Amino acid sequence: MFSGVLEEGYAPDLKDQELEVIGSDPFLIAYAMARIDRTVVTTEVSSPAKQRQNRTIPDVCAYFGVRCINPFVLNRELGFKTRWKG
Repeated sequence: MFSGVLEEGYAPDLKDQELEVIGSDPFLIAYAMARIDRTVVTTEVSSPAKQRQNRTIPDVCAYFGVRCINPFVLNRELGFKTRWKG
């Protein structure tokens, strides 16, 4: 799965420098792909125009059909509340 995420989600011919920029993102996405009940949580936002090593987690997740949410959605879904009055 990991190699598929790299080749299809980013690019099939990534250079070492590009892999350094990507970091561990493909591992996270591949892990989420292994089971349907997994969700990726990230603060990154979609930027479909970005290519190769600059692709964002939400865009790669969308390509593979992996659910991807931000921390605010996570908190809402888990029912976290604060006592702050605003």
